[in-house]
Amino acid sequence: MFRLLRMEKKGKVRWRMMLFLRLSFIFCLSVMICAQFTGDTSSSFNDVKSFSLPVQTCGDFQYTDDDCRYDERWDQSDLHITNQTDTSGTVCAPLQLYAELENKGKERTVSDWKWELHKIASQQQPLRNGNVVDKGLITDKKSKTIYKIESKRSLQPGIYAFKVYKPEGYPADEEKFEWSKPMKLVKCREQATVSDLKKTEKEPAEPVKESGEEHEKNAETDQ
Repeated sequence: MFRLLRMEKKGKVRWRMMLFLRLSFIFCLSVMICAQFTGDTSSSFNDVKSFSLPVQTCGDFQYTDDDCRYDERWDQSDLHITNQTDTSGTVCAPLQLYAELENKGKERTVSDWKWELHKIASQQQPLRNGNVVDKGLITDKKSKTIYKIESKRSLQPGIYAFKVYKPEGYPADEEKFEWSKPMKLVKCREQATVSDLKKTEKEPAEPVKESGEEHEKNAETDQ
């Protein structure tokens, strides 16, 4: 009887040990699987390969197409009006007008920059075309980068402005020309010169006749 009880007791202990070992094995196996999965996921997120793509940028993208190429008709010269005849205040006509332009690009070689002088109706912006009183090509250089345009005409009273046309191939989304500031000339009264005053002083004055002498001559004429 006692032997049987002992055997049953040993069997229960052995069964508990086996259950504990199985549970421990399952737990360890689960931990290993989770650790392996977590490690792979972490390495997948952290293993980021950096790479760079070469991006082509134009040195002067404002004047190029999508492939960084210039129009072959344009020599990359870039003229802009920087100075002109000062007509602030009262400036009398007739007068010859001029404007100066600075080349902010490369040296001008083949591009033709043209100019016109307009007599316009108003100084209101934007300026509108008027009567073209003079025109020409911009070729006169004052220095390495400064060009000058000048009208040789003696201009009469009115409002004038230079209009500079950009050459063929010049890249510009807006209108391909540039206006100078409007220049107003007015008609002034002619003032006597020094020579005119001297001439007047040299001319002899006519003698003033007395009223008595004139009366006697009139009486003789009546007789």
